[in-house]
Amino acid sequence: MGDFNCVYSNLDKRGGKYLGEGSTRSFSNFVHGIGAIDLGFIGSRFTWSKKQEGFANIKEQLDKAVCNQEWQCLFPKFGVKYLIASTSDYAPIILDTHLDQLVRAKPFRFEAMWTRDDSSTGIVEKVWQSIVEGSQCFKLARKIQLTRQDLKVWNRTQFGFAKTKIREIEARIKEVQDRAPTKENLELEAALYLELDEWLEREDLKWKQKSRE
Repeated sequence: MGDFNCVYSNLDKRGGKYLGEGSTRSFSNFVHGIGAIDLGFIGSRFTWSKKQEGFANIKEQLDKAVCNQEWQCLFPKFGVKYLIASTSDYAPIILDTHLDQLVRAKPFRFEAMWTRDDSSTGIVEKVWQSIVEGSQCFKLARKIQLTRQDLKVWNRTQFGFAKTKIREIEARIKEVQDRAPTKENLELEAALYLELDEWLEREDLKWKQKSRE
């Protein structure tokens, strides 16, 4: 799995000069000669981009993952994902050997990344300034409970889950990358990369918190 620096055919290339049969035959012969199985991919087709305007904008699927039959039998639920790269010309690849694992519900935790959004402070202040009847211990417990509930609702409707937001932005980037490389589309792609960087920072902060760094 990695950068083979060549393509199967002109279907794996967009822009630039047309490739002759000789340019693609050697790699195809290599794959067929050793009996390798192409694992396919999920995500944008092209893993490398020159990121220029017009005809100079060249995209190619240089990165692939192949295996033999024995490996495929050992990991029948595998999946290869082409991710979005915000700072590199190459898209990173991740190999998941158990792509259909179930996502289990997680207990409530205050996420440090929420503090990157100013509206999180307002959620806490609103609950803490509310009137709750009862003993001091009951008031404290009740306000903590309400804060937790309101933050969960706010996280879904206003802030959103970082992974979900990242996937949405990556989908938008893929859509823009499939368009013609005009100045407007390249500027939009650059703006989406900046937005993606912010959400990746939030996700990074979340994992630092989980690792107790």
